[in-house]
Amino acid sequence: MDERAFFNESQTTKPAQLNCPFCRTQESYDLRWILRKKKDRLPGGADERDRAKFAKAQSYMV
Repeated sequence: MDERAFFNESQTTKPAQLNCPFCRTQESYDLRWILRKKKDRLPGGADERDRAKFAKAQSYMV
């Protein structure tokens, strides 16, 4: 089973302070992230290996 079957995906933006390595200026930019939230239940058709992966899975941002 694909890892994406364990998560609900949504897009979000978060501000980030970035520094220019050449002129040393600092600016705030809105960066787009993909938020992967773990589903409440395991999808149907999962075997033992998928159950173990789902138990260890956590929500994260990409």
